[in-house]
Amino acid sequence: MSIPKELLRRLAREHPHSAHILKAFVPLLEAREALAESLPPPELPAGPDALSFSQGKAWLAAGDHADVYLDEAFLSAAPAKILTAAIKGLPDLKMPLRGLRDFLKKDEGECAKLIMLYLTGSMNKVKAWGGKHGQDCRGVVFGATHLASAAARRVARAAASCALPPWRGGLCPICGSLPHASALRGREGKRWLQCSLCRHEWAFSRTVCPVCGQDSPKDLPLFFLEQNRWERAEACNQCGRYLLGVDTREFADDIPLELLLLCMMPLDMLMQEKGFVPAADEAQGRRGKNARKQKPDALQQERLR
Repeated sequence: MSIPKELLRRLAREHPHSAHILKAFVPLLEAREALAESLPPPELPAGPDALSFSQGKAWLAAGDHADVYLDEAFLSAAPAKILTAAIKGLPDLKMPLRGLRDFLKKDEGECAKLIMLYLTGSMNKVKAWGGKHGQDCRGVVFGATHLASAAARRVARAAASCALPPWRGGLCPICGSLPHASALRGREGKRWLQCSLCRHEWAFSRTVCPVCGQDSPKDLPLFFLEQNRWERAEACNQCGRYLLGVDTREFADDIPLELLLLCMMPLDMLMQEKGFVPAADEAQGRRGKNARKQKPDALQQERLR
């Protein structure tokens, strides 16, 4: 996947505060999609058990299907492609990422181990892995995050062609991860969640928090900046989490959701100043309404509707 340069220039003009973020992370987005396109699709097991799926068990949770995520084709290609793209966009991490890339290219077994530690949520073990092998912690955490995302994205792309039973859960039906973003699409404004790991998208109720299940409109406020009302943060007073989202009914452009999220740093920062936690940030735990700070003046608020 190659993102049109004119689109990037336009987004940088409209969101000048995000120009450096786009420059840093677009090479990673392109490399992840290009890697998935260039490799043969992974061998997926039979479709999910209908009963387990209806009870909220994701089809391809990484802990149960390590071989699907980390086959030889992926492990032999991913360190060079993904980490080289990261080095290109993030010169401040050049040396740590270069050292990690060269180490993982020589040892596919350790590459698999590092990625699986991340996929199974063992961040302390990810850092310990780096210390054991003499790798800079900054490069290890960043590298593991994006290698794992690339592995999961490849699986999700392969799974997209499979017909799945109905799914009503707030976690990703493919990998079981939390969502990090949402989008309202179509004339009726149907809500779609995007997985924080594999980027799979699935339909979900507009009036329910995907993290804790809260369904009271008074506890599900929307926040936005007056100059960009189509950019929004969908918060929950019950669990203290939020999702960044876009209302695509406000514009006709077919812009990838991830690209739009890179332009929403001011809203993201203001939500965290307010005391909310990103929905997919497991490291921060869950904080309810008593932990929130005073609302920054720049934020506008309305109830979910």
